[in-house]
Amino acid sequence: MLFYTWFQMYAGLDSFSMSDRLGDVNTTNVFIDFLIEFMTEHKILIKATGRPVLDDRETSKMEYAALMNKQCVVCGKVPSELHHIDAIGSGNDRRKISHVGRRAVQLCVFHHREADSSLGWVKFANKYHLQGTKLTTEMTRQLKLGDWSHDGTEEQRKTYFKENENES
Repeated sequence: MLFYTWFQMYAGLDSFSMSDRLGDVNTTNVFIDFLIEFMTEHKILIKATGRPVLDDRETSKMEYAALMNKQCVVCGKVPSELHHIDAIGSGNDRRKISHVGRRAVQLCVFHHREADSSLGWVKFANKYHLQGTKLTTEMTRQLKLGDWSHDGTEEQRKTYFKENENES
């Protein structure tokens, strides 16, 4: 009940209901977003068995929050690693390529290994009901990933890494 009251204050509502008779879809979606943000901020993850009830928008918000908080999207563990869904490719230096537009998720070592070897991404994504987050320029800056285009100069790349090497 306290959480509902907290949400009502957040959303500026006098009352709130998720029932078909009293509620509306837009307010319910705002509540679900609020709930997902709260859960991620407090490192509470929805277990994979409960994820089939989430629609693509809700799954996307949950994956984004886990990515930005650097916690495994499957189990919530910290530390975790960036898993590149759209492969970087053999021979490419992850520090020197653009991550913008590539899909990724945050995974702990155990789940990263499972996604890379045991299952492969498609089976892994189906097992845990994941879709991946497409990285934007702002996200790559916040996550301290290379975010320049391929026509950036070598000097720009060196400057970027020199400025950011102590922040990782």
